[in-house]
Amino acid sequence: MKNVTKGLIILLIFITALSAGCQKTVKVTMGEISGNTYTNDYFGVTLDLPAGWTILDDETKKLVMGVGSEMMSGGDSAKQKQLDLAQQKTLPLLFAFKFPLNYTSGPNPNIICMAEQISKLHVLIGIKTSQDYLEAMKTELSGAPIEYTFADDIYTEQIDGRTFSVLEAMLDTGIKVYQKYYAALVDEDRYVLSFVVSYSNEEEQTELANVLRTVRFK
Repeated sequence: MKNVTKGLIILLIFITALSAGCQKTVKVTMGEISGNTYTNDYFGVTLDLPAGWTILDDETKKLVMGVGSEMMSGGDSAKQKQLDLAQQKTLPLLFAFKFPLNYTSGPNPNIICMAEQISKLHVLIGIKTSQDYLEAMKTELSGAPIEYTFADDIYTEQIDGRTFSVLEAMLDTGIKVYQKYYAALVDEDRYVLSFVVSYSNEEEQTELANVLRTVRFK
């Protein structure tokens, strides 16, 4: 479980690193949970989670991302400051795990949903599409403390009729963890909305795919 969480944290912190320099001009919400359903009216998205899954509250989400920023900074105070600033400008909308975070009996499949505002900085460094965004993520993660293996190509999938760019990755820290990263421009191309699913076998992959099939956009 610790290895799985470490890989997830690194991925989350990459997302915050891309947002350094963004200027948030529109107030958005993190969304709400009612029963097993997540709803975010600002982004016009809902999804249903399986019964019994662990959904992190805002405080725990910040804790997870804070631990990750410490890992990524490597003791570099300037890098830590940059990551802390970036973390404030990324919207961790939903973190959901099949089991509690302290589960130690095996893998813990999970799904996260995040949003990041597209800034002038993104455009200046060539990030104008969801594929550009994932290409940048691939480059950044290639230098992460944990070694990632990536699929050769970024491809597209439809989620409730909306086109998402998809990047597949695998990390091996004693347990092989597979990740699929979905990204799409939303809100008149002002934000990147992303889903990341992490799993260790086909059964978990199917379970997470079924969660994504419940996604609906207004």
